[in-house]
Amino acid sequence: DQNVLWSENTVLIPATTSLIIPDEWPTPARAFQSPLVDDGDSIFVREGHYKDTLSMIGKTVYVTSIAEIDTAILFSRVVVNAGVLRGFCIKNVSSGLQNGGGVYISGSGKVRNCIIKNNGSGRNGGGVYIRQGGSLYNSMLFNNVSAYGSMNIYIENASGKIINNTFVLLGDHEYGSNVSVSNLDADFTYLNNIIYGAQNFNTDSVNCSLVTIDYSRMDQLFICGDSVISDNPYFVNENTADFHLMPNSSCINSGHPDGIYNNLDGSRNTMGAYGGPNASDDFFNPPYLPNN
Repeated sequence: DQNVLWSENTVLIPATTSLIIPDEWPTPARAFQSPLVDDGDSIFVREGHYKDTLSMIGKTVYVTSIAEIDTAILFSRVVVNAGVLRGFCIKNVSSGLQNGGGVYISGSGKVRNCIIKNNGSGRNGGGVYIRQGGSLYNSMLFNNVSAYGSMNIYIENASGKIINNTFVLLGDHEYGSNVSVSNLDADFTYLNNIIYGAQNFNTDSVNCSLVTIDYSRMDQLFICGDSVISDNPYFVNENTADFHLMPNSSCINSGHPDGIYNNLDGSRNTMGAYGGPNASDDFFNPPYLPNN
């Protein structure tokens, strides 16, 4: 029973479906660990700098920012094994010798509408490491570094979905790859993404007959699908990290044509973090708190 806490005498705890941070609990990590939070609950996070480690393991919880994305900042590595992490900026984190400098996604965990930048790992995935059914949607990864050369993201033994993200690596990264994949499982899906900068897409042990890698922007045109483009994405201003697309970008309305990937206005999918059905204005303008 989610309303009963163990003790010598039964202690009743009022039913809780959501917590607001920091109003009702000091940090998202401590709220997640609280006995008040159970499967299906939500944690709403206001503006702030949060430095303790958030490990989303053992509960299926929705953890979302309700602040402008660059003002709800996580300064510690996040582990997402279940539930959804949405709307945060994760930056300036070092994971030491652990995979995934900023975020480690596994199990059924999902990360949506996040900015993941300037993180580092002494192993694989300077920004993000993904395995199993972990999935990443409508997020921007840039200028993350890895000692093993898999800079922004490393995808290994994965069967999840990587859809409508932007991966940017600026500067001199001669020995690194922007996106690296290895030993992908059947049903893995990589669609509607933009990769820009450095060695774009490094693959190892990928069976294109079992996975979907297509309708994306990258430098290589030999990767699995037939609808990969290599045109300049024409970001508004990469020097200020404004990765919106200019009107002349070939990435606009060039994503997967299936209606399930359409933009919010009903038009064909636009590649990158600002395209598709999950890239609404609340990427930067957060959802309202529930009334209850």
